[in-house]
Amino acid sequence: MTMSTNEQILDDEGKLVNLIMEGIPKARFSLICDENGKVLWNSQRNNTKHLLSLEETKKSLIRALESWHLRDDLSPKIGKGRYAVAAYEKLTRVTVPLANGHMLLVSIEDDWRMQGHIKSILNIIEWIQTHSSKLH
Repeated sequence: MTMSTNEQILDDEGKLVNLIMEGIPKARFSLICDENGKVLWNSQRNNTKHLLSLEETKKSLIRALESWHLRDDLSPKIGKGRYAVAAYEKLTRVTVPLANGHMLLVSIEDDWRMQGHIKSILNIIEWIQTHSSKLH
């Protein structure tokens, strides 16, 4: 049995979410959503307290996607966006547009080592994309 392109993409995105959680101990949760904000994959650290309701999280995803669409309008002049960081008192949220139009969101406990976490996230994405013919 062979895997369809969509099944391969979902499998690779599932690996991405799991590698993020394994590779970044301070990650509270990570998720991947499609261009409409539908959550395709998510993973949450055990004993992590939800700070937002499900409805608030969905609204936040939609706002993040809208922001990425606006950034894309500027990309011919300033280049393609790589990631965005929103730092709050209780956590930091990193969003990364994926090559297939989906978006990765990672919620990280507030931490002064944020730059290292962002580099880890980007390295994991690059590794998954390098090893997948379907996420390019």
